[in-house]
Amino acid sequence: MAYSFTMQSEGVQLISPDRKKAAFNTPQAAAILAKYKKFLTSGAIAPGVLGKDPRSYAQNLSNKLIAFLPSATSTDLIGLQKNSPDVYADSVIGPAVTGPAGTRSC
Repeated sequence: MAYSFTMQSEGVQLISPDRKKAAFNTPQAAAILAKYKKFLTSGAIAPGVLGKDPRSYAQNLSNKLIAFLPSATSTDLIGLQKNSPDVYADSVIGPAVTGPAGTRSC
């Protein structure tokens, strides 16, 4: 699963305590996946934004292909300011996205 941080932030254990088997095949994990599937299907999360190469996310933000970059770093913001000042001017910086477990989701 590419977004294991999201599952962990929701309190889903990915592996068993003995580290010998997967532990995320649970109703809770299925509900989280169903929620995100709904967002993808409705278009709230753009198709392709969760692509194979997360290094392209900052470029996608700069090119206005996505509107949300929860894992942006200060380096991403400096690049955005330099390369796409109009997008940077419209950007809002907020606190880290966390789930019920209180950990970052990305």
